[in-house]
Amino acid sequence: MAGRPPLPAKVKRARGNAGKREIKPNIEPAPAGPRPPAWVADDPRSLAQWQGLAPEMIKHGTLTVFDVNRFGIYCVLMGEFVRGIPDFRKLGLVVQVKNGLAKSPAATILLDLASEIRGLGDPMGFNPTARAKLFAPESGEDAAKHAARAEFFGEKD
Repeated sequence: MAGRPPLPAKVKRARGNAGKREIKPNIEPAPAGPRPPAWVADDPRSLAQWQGLAPEMIKHGTLTVFDVNRFGIYCVLMGEFVRGIPDFRKLGLVVQVKNGLAKSPAATILLDLASEIRGLGDPMGFNPTARAKLFAPESGEDAAKHAARAEFFGEKD
């Protein structure tokens, strides 16, 4: 899809509807339960990631039944990332090879995992910028405060 992604209906309502166009409702999936899928629960490191983040995500409505598998994959990859850290610390960034130095296999794996983790985590709000896009002020008063702050700091919507 070309162009900017569409804004969620709650964001459009919070910002005001200057064009008076119809705001189509979004699908509101049910919140996810607190239990992880079996393929996450069978690994202690993956399960630890789930248990550390899922309760807060459920509380804020960012973990729904539509998101369980994506979040599960995130937890598994984070578990693998944590598992790879000791090898990375032991090998370092570079290793000695026949013709000199080369990037450590552990460093390559961790960098690849970090990239995948970031790609999965951004849509779920796992960094400040992504989080700001997820949450919109709910009340008119909050929207006014948001608009005043944006104007003061020269932020563009």
